[in-house]
Amino acid sequence: MLHFENSTDEIISPDGTGIFYLIFMMILALVVVSSNTLVAVAILGFRKLRHNYDYLFVLSLVVSDTLHGLLSIPLEATVSILWQPTPLMCALLRSVTLLSQTSSLANVMLIMLNMYIKIFHPFRYPSLVTNKTLAVSLTLVWSGATSTAIYAAQRWGTQAQVSRAYVCSDVKPSPQVMAFWTVTSFIIPSIFILISNIRIANLVRNQNRRIQAFDSQSSSTGNQPHFTKGELKALRMVIIVAATFFLLWTPVRIVLVVTTFCQKCNVVELNMLMRLVTALAYLNSAINPLIYSMDKPLKTACRQLLCKRQTGVLIIQT
Repeated sequence: MLHFENSTDEIISPDGTGIFYLIFMMILALVVVSSNTLVAVAILGFRKLRHNYDYLFVLSLVVSDTLHGLLSIPLEATVSILWQPTPLMCALLRSVTLLSQTSSLANVMLIMLNMYIKIFHPFRYPSLVTNKTLAVSLTLVWSGATSTAIYAAQRWGTQAQVSRAYVCSDVKPSPQVMAFWTVTSFIIPSIFILISNIRIANLVRNQNRRIQAFDSQSSSTGNQPHFTKGELKALRMVIIVAATFFLLWTPVRIVLVVTTFCQKCNVVELNMLMRLVTALAYLNSAINPLIYSMDKPLKTACRQLLCKRQTGVLIIQT
């Protein structure tokens, strides 16, 4: 259970920087929710997409991004901007953030694993990726992320050393908990995704070189897979999704680790830095739908949905 001293949340008057941050984050939340909802409806609404494992894994990532827009971003924007946060508020904020962030990373890893198996083990793919393995993998992702968030909320709360936090950076888990969380939920998945990304990227680069050299027919008889232009675009999309995720999420991970071990950091400067890297990380959820537009079937489905909405007609394919 969470144990905190009783305190009343106080409404505070944000400064100019705080108001700008609040407005930016709320606009970002609106963009994230609307764009990812469009992608989700497109995948679920078109039979060709919802019966394809590639898009179902993407759908799970879309759900994670939508959670960012519905919960994490609004909470991040209001806590310590509109209210003087308490340890309870900070613990809840960090647990919600951890839920959406951990599920996002796990979903990116699943997307990479699915593509890796499809590319390097094409003949085993139908037996390895089935409805059952899809259900099991997604259940593990979301149950694991939820359990981690609940555990983090308890640890953040019980180890809070203050009864009222000036900023949520003051409410820290123990170094042991942060180290374990960083290794298991970021470093290990990152290594796997990085290696997979490099192998797939090299494969795409070699394929492009063969196409430019007009030698694709002869090279298709070799050991490396041969891809169509549409498949190459899908591979690029997966690579860009993974690369963008790490580019935008790594700074906030680093800051969280540093602040856990830094006992003499300037609270005000730390709060400003945390706002910056957090906004950068959540920007990823708004960029992902733009990356999905590289995939022609998904892009076409989104366009059809928008056109049907403008005419007042929405048909879900069965």
